[in-house]
Amino acid sequence: MAARSSRKPKARATKGTIATRNRGAKATATRAFSAISKVTRYAGAAFNSAFKTGLSGSSSPVPQKSERMVDVPVTQQVKPSLPNNKLAASRKKKKDRSDAFRECIICAEKKPLGRKGANFPAFPRCEHEPLACSDCLLKHTIINLKTRARINHNEETNKTSIDWSTCTCPQCNTSLTESELRSVLNRNGNAIVTRIATRKELQSHPRWTWCLSVTCSSGQIFPETSPSQQVVCVKCKKSSCFLHGVPWHENYTCSQYDDKHPNAQSARSSEERIKRMTKKCPNRQCGWRIQKNGGCPNMYCIKCGRSFRWDKVKYDGKVTPEPETFN
Repeated sequence: MAARSSRKPKARATKGTIATRNRGAKATATRAFSAISKVTRYAGAAFNSAFKTGLSGSSSPVPQKSERMVDVPVTQQVKPSLPNNKLAASRKKKKDRSDAFRECIICAEKKPLGRKGANFPAFPRCEHEPLACSDCLLKHTIINLKTRARINHNEETNKTSIDWSTCTCPQCNTSLTESELRSVLNRNGNAIVTRIATRKELQSHPRWTWCLSVTCSSGQIFPETSPSQQVVCVKCKKSSCFLHGVPWHENYTCSQYDDKHPNAQSARSSEERIKRMTKKCPNRQCGWRIQKNGGCPNMYCIKCGRSFRWDKVKYDGKVTPEPETFN
């Protein structure tokens, strides 16, 4: 006989047991689906972050499982409000910037004050508010240098210098020094003033002559020992006649030029008459001709400021002076 198996036969599943198993399987499937959904969502977020990093070149951390992907709304940034005192100061500063213009009393133009009032310079010895612009100050200084400035001559050193006391403030006519003027002028203004002062000093020499060429602005001192009256410009090399003040008369001597040009001879006669009626300023660097029309013998040269006595200065030795009709 065949041996019987020791295993007990399995009991048949009842309806209740089958229902319980179905619920458990369903719950397991739900949990698995939820886990798969979370993994998929986090994987998508990581891919988007990596894609953005590749475009912008910046690195951003990969979100962890415990992190939530929350959309943060963009809000408008609002500047913090200033206290009342700072707000008032800010408004005053803006107002000052808008009102930082001043009308020049000379040219009547409204111009900006500039940094630290540079466009309306002030001088230490002037007590008034500066109302003249820097451009008008430069023009005022140029006119004073050309028309009023005197040449001082030091006989010990035989040197000349400009008397800057005639340069004044355009508002109150206070005399200014050279350093005061140069301290408020810009680089271009200082260069112009230097050029004019140098020319003023040079042309005070009695043998100074300018080049007659319209394209040249040079000048030079013509030496007394020159055998001819022909002046050759050191800059443009063009020639002129020192005696007649005309371009050089080629193939003519000065006497022949006088014969060909009666007007020039008449002009020379006028010059001779002037020499007979005037005396030269004793300042060797000046030589300005002065005529006396009366009064005491104490004289004053308006060009260089030299004081002298009329009877101590002689007429030119080559001319016969006119008789003096004054006492």
